[in-house]
Amino acid sequence: MLVPFWFSFCLSHFQVSRIEVQYDMTSKQVDVQTLKETLWDHIQQSPGTAFQDPEEMVSFKHLLASFPVDCKAAATIDEISPHLCFICLLHLANEHGLHILGCPNMDDLGILFPGQR
Repeated sequence: MLVPFWFSFCLSHFQVSRIEVQYDMTSKQVDVQTLKETLWDHIQQSPGTAFQDPEEMVSFKHLLASFPVDCKAAATIDEISPHLCFICLLHLANEHGLHILGCPNMDDLGILFPGQR
């Protein structure tokens, strides 16, 4: 049986190399409501929230780097992941009218309060 050349070419697109993904095998208990409250307090206390300069944004990367160690949302601070903080930030943006802006090099997010835009 003669197989057209394009047939083998099409099959090669479906073959991908297998990669190993590192993930945790144990679940973590995080109180999302407490995490949201801690994140909201931290956003309000951030130096970028001075209302004198309306162009000043709060950096999401800075918030994560300076996150309070005494957060009661989880047993340890290591159990609070950046993606959980991002999900809580989305909730806070919806509840408080925050604006979330991307940066050109896509390594950070800017957070603006309502009326700062």
